[in-house]
Amino acid sequence: MVLLTKLVELTARRVLFQIFSGAEWINYSLKQTYLSALFGASLHLGWDLTIHDDINIGFPFVDIRNSFTNYQALLIIPLVSLIMILPAYFLGKRLNRGSPFKKIP
Repeated sequence: MVLLTKLVELTARRVLFQIFSGAEWINYSLKQTYLSALFGASLHLGWDLTIHDDINIGFPFVDIRNSFTNYQALLIIPLVSLIMILPAYFLGKRLNRGSPFKKIP
């Protein structure tokens, strides 16, 4: 994920500047990119463990059934994600002095 992120950052800059005209590009260090990717992947996998019943925890060595499935999380996670869209928008607007999409990582 880190290598893919850096590759996209280096190659997609022109396209993103056309989509988000007037945006300010932020260059993150490899360490910041790595830690963000690690945090994002852990959060994503943690949520997937609570939602998906068909995840094999022991893959590829042994077949271990996912015992972390929680069907209440299946309802809560999408709801919390939808609720957080508005606060994230206003926080981005406040941090970027009026435009929530001014700074592109």
